[in-house]
Amino acid sequence: MDPPVWRRVRVEGETTLAELHDVIQAVMPWDDSHLHQFEVDEVVYGSDPSDGFPPLFGAPPRREDTARLRRLLSRPGDVLYSCCLAIHQRNAGK
Repeated sequence: MDPPVWRRVRVEGETTLAELHDVIQAVMPWDDSHLHQFEVDEVVYGSDPSDGFPPLFGAPPRREDTARLRRLLSRPGDVLYSCCLAIHQRNAGK
């Protein structure tokens, strides 16, 4: 997309990655209709596997609902948010 679409938001250090996902969905504004994940220092975080979503790539992600930003990030911009993972899952099997 040109120009890129972005938003800047501030959240507290106690915010979990699950809560950050909700914030991103609200400010874009998106409808939370696609799977997503976060990557921090090559560690993948996502929905609790007991929610019924199988892992998309390899091992299940760590739980995003218990991962707090203050413990994960040493500086702003350290987190990668991926959305629309169903597209990646379809293409991974080819």
